[in-house]
Amino acid sequence: MPQRLTLREIQLAELDILLKVTEYFDSHGIYYILCSGTMLGAVRHKGFIPWDDDIDMYIFRDDFERLKALASDGRDIPEGVKFLVPGDEGHIYPYIKAVNPSIIADDGKITGTSHLWADIFPLDHFPDDTREHKKYLRKAIFLQAVLSVATYTWPHLKERGYTRTLKGKIRVLAAKIICTLMGGYRNIALRLDRMARELDGRYKSSKHVGDGAWPNGMNDYFLVEWVKPAIKHEFEGHEFNIPARYDDFLTHFYGDYMTPPPEDKRQTHYLKAYRQ
Repeated sequence: MPQRLTLREIQLAELDILLKVTEYFDSHGIYYILCSGTMLGAVRHKGFIPWDDDIDMYIFRDDFERLKALASDGRDIPEGVKFLVPGDEGHIYPYIKAVNPSIIADDGKITGTSHLWADIFPLDHFPDDTREHKKYLRKAIFLQAVLSVATYTWPHLKERGYTRTLKGKIRVLAAKIICTLMGGYRNIALRLDRMARELDGRYKSSKHVGDGAWPNGMNDYFLVEWVKPAIKHEFEGHEFNIPARYDDFLTHFYGDYMTPPPEDKRQTHYLKAYRQ
């Protein structure tokens, strides 16, 4: 019978993925930084945020495209790790996941069985013009919301409170209908990936970047110098890359990031994981 992992066991298994993936990046000259809650955890806790259950990394678009090719080719992939890229069967996202195939993860998605993962997001160049980048982000965030909500199972939507109100139920139904009309989750994921790739290509010389494929809200737009160069920082007893200007980045997204939120505001991802 599969053994369910505790939150700490999930974190340690994800740390193992992170160690293998970053060693692989270093050996292939792929520049990476920890991002989002993982960067915040490194700075505030020197490890995982105690209630967090995922790993997030950024790599620049050119390296992201190179990683896609390496994953498809199967060259030199770390043992115990598999890269899922946009368009892969059952992979609903426009970014890359590095998964551990020996640990089943139930993330409430309609694609069924998945595996424990670390997320690898592309950093894309954005237009320096405020109106232009906001116009792009509004479109990307709409598609992101459709893809995210439409691919949750109904029990998981209920667990997360999406169907608590009539308005919520209508939004879920609308997302599922739009997803179907757009050709399903795979088409939307590939569209987001293509949009972000084309955006990066158009604005290669700009001073701003962000996650064009899976934005973290309308403020997912910041100076390139905030994320490069990198410094080493402790995370769970190991050292990983975070940007030298991590304070600018974390303040931009979290405000007073060194003060933990109240207990009732500490968000988890409802992840259930089982070792086979």
